[in-house]
Amino acid sequence: MYGKLRDRVKPHASPTPGGPGARDQPTLIVKIVFLTAGGPFGLRALESLIPDHEISLIVRPLDAAPAWKRLARIPAAAVGLRHRDVVEEARRTTDIPSIQAVPGDGGALARAVARVSPDLICIATFP
Repeated sequence: MYGKLRDRVKPHASPTPGGPGARDQPTLIVKIVFLTAGGPFGLRALESLIPDHEISLIVRPLDAAPAWKRLARIPAAAVGLRHRDVVEEARRTTDIPSIQAVPGDGGALARAVARVSPDLICIATFP
């Protein structure tokens, strides 16, 4: 077990080598499944994990609103009447897969998480 973990150690990439916050110790790359409803808090947590770890999957709650309401949110967000989905916008710039958690279907979520075989599950602002 520890041999596999040892293979996933990488040197820490400090923005300024030897500067403030620089670490001389290597970093263990942890495979993480990240659960978040979104928003700035979820984005901040995700952004703090991405540089040093492997985010294998992002799980979002299913949006249970009617289709017309979900469609109406798009132009409302574009003109500033509604908060943008900052987590989804950030995720689209990466190759991290995302799924929606459907209430009452924990088996599908468990299978999706098992497929990526994470070392850690991180929950940030998930209802």
